[in-house]
Amino acid sequence: MSKVNAVIGLSGFQARSGSFYARRERSVELGLPDQFTPDHIKRMHRDLEILCKVVGEHGDEWMEMQNAVLGYDFNRASEIASKIGLDEHRITRQGGGLNWVVVGIAIACAVLLSSDSGPSSGSGGQGGGESGGEGGKDAGNDGPPPPEPRTTQ
Repeated sequence: MSKVNAVIGLSGFQARSGSFYARRERSVELGLPDQFTPDHIKRMHRDLEILCKVVGEHGDEWMEMQNAVLGYDFNRASEIASKIGLDEHRITRQGGGLNWVVVGIAIACAVLLSSDSGPSSGSGGQGGGESGGEGGKDAGNDGPPPPEPRTTQ
């Protein structure tokens, strides 16, 4: 297993409990392989095809599922996902693997949203972005501050 992990999540969910605010987060950390193989890319491609088909055939339900997540109603979101065929077992039976598309998108986002140019950026070998470790004049400052967390009652 690689030393690199993909961490995918959502944050900013808040709820008031008496005089206190509770902040909730949902995330998963996936250990990446040491190297990607053609089979990994094939499965990622199949995952994308399956997801595009589900979104195309169930756009309203997909939107409802996303809105349930925004409301921190993961039980409802899971019900909808199951109803429209969005689960690991079904996707695997169709030649996908779901985690592969998550990893592919996470890596694409890391590359596209990165403000540094990688290990050779002159920052001591780690790049200068938030997750790049030490070095880089902009370490930990990769853009505007995050928006204020939402409050739900």
